[in-house]
Amino acid sequence: MNPHVLLFSFSKPYNEKIYQHILNSSFIHKLTYKYKKEILDSSEYNFLKHLLN
Repeated sequence: MNPHVLLFSFSKPYNEKIYQHILNSSFIHKLTYKYKKEILDSSEYNFLKHLLN
């Protein structure tokens, strides 16, 4: 699996099943602190919001 899949999922709607699949697919996830502010400003609950809460 691409090691950046979690990063690429930031703007997607949060889904617990997908989230667990991503976490189980790799023992480590290096995430950058840089992300588009629009993703956080979105009204939709997404992967980035889940990680930051």
